[in-house]
Amino acid sequence: MSNKRFDLNIKEKKIKNYFLAEKIGEEYLRISPLKTILFPYAHEILIYLLDSYNLYILTNGFRETQFQKLKQCDLEKYFNEVFTSETIGYNKPHSKIFHWAVSSVNAKKEECLMIGDDQLVDITGANSYGMDTVLFNPEKMEQVIPSTYTITALKELKDIL
Repeated sequence: MSNKRFDLNIKEKKIKNYFLAEKIGEEYLRISPLKTILFPYAHEILIYLLDSYNLYILTNGFRETQFQKLKQCDLEKYFNEVFTSETIGYNKPHSKIFHWAVSSVNAKKEECLMIGDDQLVDITGANSYGMDTVLFNPEKMEQVIPSTYTITALKELKDIL
């Protein structure tokens, strides 16, 4: 399953080599959890949010990699649950993954806020489901998909929430 993502990517470059995709996938799974540098104020804003909100992760990332990353970065303590597309059976931006996550925590979409850094996957998906959104855009890329809020630094979440 993890190789499919890389197989599709290299096919877009007109390369047909499943063995290469498999090797890239293995290397990604090995290296990804070791990347532990966080954006400034990550822990501080999570501590701030944890006092008033239930926090969840909704990711298209691989379950095993996500848990390793969270542990390596000392982030697991902030989140009630991690929802992965491989567990749910839908990938973001499909609205069903958002519906599944919201329903599974007995919430209403009007009570939820999707904070994401990918306009297509995070913002489009949450918008289509009817959730409010925050685009985290630290590189100040052109915003082509509207979000309820846009921030360029994590500490700006204090101004919204």
